[in-house]
Amino acid sequence: MVAGCADDRQIGVVGYIEGFSGVVAADEPQAVLAGRDILSAGGRAADAAVAMAFTLAVTLPSAAGLGGGGLCVVYDAKANKAETLDFLPGPASGGMAAYGAPGGAFGGGRAVAVPALGRGMFALNAKYGTLRWEGLLAAPENLARFGFPVSRAFGQRLADLPRGPGVDRRLSARFAGVSEGGRYSDVDLAGLIGRLRQRGPGEMHDGQLAREIAQAAQAEGIGLTVEDLRRQLPRWLPTTTAERGNEIVHTATTPGAAGGSGGAAPGATGFVVADSYGNAVSCALTLGRPFGSGRIMPNQGFVLADASAVAGGGEALATLLMINPNVHEFHLAIAGAGAGAAALQSAVARPLLENEGDAQAAIAGAISAVASGARVNVASCPQGIPPKPASCRAATDPRGAGYALRAGS
Repeated sequence: MVAGCADDRQIGVVGYIEGFSGVVAADEPQAVLAGRDILSAGGRAADAAVAMAFTLAVTLPSAAGLGGGGLCVVYDAKANKAETLDFLPGPASGGMAAYGAPGGAFGGGRAVAVPALGRGMFALNAKYGTLRWEGLLAAPENLARFGFPVSRAFGQRLADLPRGPGVDRRLSARFAGVSEGGRYSDVDLAGLIGRLRQRGPGEMHDGQLAREIAQAAQAEGIGLTVEDLRRQLPRWLPTTTAERGNEIVHTATTPGAAGGSGGAAPGATGFVVADSYGNAVSCALTLGRPFGSGRIMPNQGFVLADASAVAGGGEALATLLMINPNVHEFHLAIAGAGAGAAALQSAVARPLLENEGDAQAAIAGAISAVASGARVNVASCPQGIPPKPASCRAATDPRGAGYALRAGS
């Protein structure tokens, strides 16, 4: 009896997809590698986006975290439908007695935000993902638990670590001595991600973990309650659309997206991902300002976002997808985050919407034309995917230290 050869690759395992699996770009390299691995394992763009968001919460905690939230535009090729996922964090009901001293790094009178990232990403995975939730959080949990080399992207943003009166000393202590190339781990954050992996994000909003967070917050003089956590829900909304010939451009921006300019690294970050099936996600995540409120939750490993900055558009978010709905093809994704993000995104999009030039050149041209402190990431497939993956390119803002790749051959 002769045994035949069998392909024992399983979905959910890196290497399941042979050849081209998608395009990915983000402000922090390890998030890109996380997205690549999920695509290689047979996940959809939505699955990769979840893994990337949680990875950024670990590897770029100046701009993303479980205490913050964000905004995504999502396209599902099979349903031929694009939607906005709004999981921006709202303000806690009780304010914060000890947040910010007048004249200090933050000033006084600001409110912390209610954590929103976990529920937002769970909604994305539940509606448009194909891989199991717990599998998407395993790698970010391991990064936090066992450590990772600090990227240049995060090393640069450590310069924005808040200092002075009103700033949580534990935040300064947490990142003391951390620099590019060194190893960093966060066992508290790993434990939190592990609980969310095992029990789902409801644990953080309506379970024992929610009660622990609320009790710890109140002990710190922070008016965050279990009811605040329970009420924080993501919303699926229509996109804003514009026709460009056979293509439709879908966007979603915050009310302050056209806001100011500046050179500082933002307390926000963006990423884009598209898979080989033509599904795509463009997301921008925010803590409101670098390192959010500057207050770290005891024993949980995450900072609470600054609700005042989020509500005021202090760190603007801009997300865009271009789709050909007639043939269910993805063509373009752009994500911008930081002051002036909408203007920068528009400048990047202009040549790409006309299929002129490549993604990296479009970013370079936009940077020279628009004064903006935002950072931008792009995935461009001028001839569309699924049919023409060879046309796909990804690019990241050269002023940062992100990464962009075309996954597979």
